[in-house]
Amino acid sequence: SYETMRGEAMAALAAAGVATRGMLVDIAPALSRDATRRSVVVALASSPAVRAAMQPLVDAGIRVRTVMTPAIALGALMRARRDRPDPDAIDAFVALDETATSIALIKSGALVVARALSWGYIDSLGARQPRRREDIASRLADDLADFFHAAGGSAASVRQVSIASGLPELRSMTVPLMERLDLEVEPLDSLFGIDASQLPPNGTDFQDRLPELRLAWAAAAEWPAPLNLLRARHRSRSRSALSRAAVVAGMAAGWGIG
Repeated sequence: SYETMRGEAMAALAAAGVATRGMLVDIAPALSRDATRRSVVVALASSPAVRAAMQPLVDAGIRVRTVMTPAIALGALMRARRDRPDPDAIDAFVALDETATSIALIKSGALVVARALSWGYIDSLGARQPRRREDIASRLADDLADFFHAAGGSAASVRQVSIASGLPELRSMTVPLMERLDLEVEPLDSLFGIDASQLPPNGTDFQDRLPELRLAWAAAAEWPAPLNLLRARHRSRSRSALSRAAVVAGMAAGWGIG
């Protein structure tokens, strides 16, 4: 069952030294050739941090049904693209935000491994100005190289790096990054895969903000999400509701028989 597999995955992570207490955890089937035991991908996030991030939405009366980590959203972005003919290729996807960065390795549309970085394209020191493009490219290249090595490979193991970011003039940053990594680097700042005719009349504003919106759009368009940090909570509530309904139905049947 889902609950059993999720419990085993959490136990395996805890045994490996990964903190699972106070975390929202979800699992999804992973690529596996074992016919007797199924591998899963695990996503974790701090429950207090997620609750704090959701609070403005809850206060506004919005019912939140799905919560993703940036790495999960990067997987959705990968699957939203139809130009990936090689199922064995490994692609690196990067979400470069103002104050944080997420890197994900994806194979055959499945998230393999991810890493979160505590820096973004805005300089946290001083007047909060964007970092120099060369500095961003240099730091990101070093972090990507370390990430590839920690994952058991190298830059040669990766077919392409794709970057989703609200960084102004994103393409000017990808050129030095391509030179450092000796890899094809694609900035996701075009209308590829997006039906521009469906945009509102002021579609120009959306096109200008497309690089920062693309990741959210891809995550929202994939329904139901393969990984949802609220899934276990929803399933628990559904079971409780069904149990209460069964009790009420049993009482009603007993009363009718009596």
